[in-house]
Amino acid sequence: MKWTRPKKRRPAASDPQHANGRTLPIVPVCIALLLAAFAAWSFFAERNPSAVEPLSETGLPDTNSNSMNPTDRVSQLVHQRNRLDETVWRDEVLAQRYEDYFVELWDSLRSARDQIEVLADQSFERIRWGAPQEVSRHDWQIVVTGCDGHEQQMDSVQFAQLLHRFANEGFRIVQTEWHHSRFATDAPGEA
Repeated sequence: MKWTRPKKRRPAASDPQHANGRTLPIVPVCIALLLAAFAAWSFFAERNPSAVEPLSETGLPDTNSNSMNPTDRVSQLVHQRNRLDETVWRDEVLAQRYEDYFVELWDSLRSARDQIEVLADQSFERIRWGAPQEVSRHDWQIVVTGCDGHEQQMDSVQFAQLLHRFANEGFRIVQTEWHHSRFATDAPGEA
């Protein structure tokens, strides 16, 4: 395959980009148009400052606006995020605060020699769960017990005693998993 450079064609006199066969000065024309647009924008901005800083859908100044100094832009972003965290993301923020506790607990359990003591040392007001119901047995001696029905509860002292009883009976913790399928609060905001 052979590549050749196209031949330069001479513009026709009827070509709108040319006058009498000469090229119009396109660059100076574009610069003049840009200067005129900038002058019009500057004049309009002085008369109508709200046009310079458009509002976003949250009602705050648009943080993408280049006319704000960086400190004000950061303050606006922080204010906007806090407002969204208190309204739109309120339940998610609360779930993350509860999650932090369980992430630390899980990390402590994974690195501990005596996992039962780690669990027994946890302090809380009460823990609630459903009564053991149906048992299903699987391969590898896996037993799954559903906890539905009548609610049971105990405080942290009773929980520690139960764990110590399990340890004395020969139970040990091999692995723990801390996941939940949903996060819900009751009326007073308790999880």
